[in-house]
Amino acid sequence: MVSNSYSSEIAVSISFHIKLYMREQGIEGRVTGADGGYHVADERYIADVAFISKARQPEPS
Repeated sequence: MVSNSYSSEIAVSISFHIKLYMREQGIEGRVTGADGGYHVADERYIADVAFISKARQPEPS
């Protein structure tokens, strides 16, 4: 489903703040948007914003 520009703006803002926090705290990992899907068990998820630690996923998939 296509979202509106307001939803996208919120997701970008959340992503920015997560990345800023990661930098300040020295946290290694990735922040992805709606183009980055995830498999959990047998289900697939497409989050507006997601974080995965480098320890959990050392290389991009």
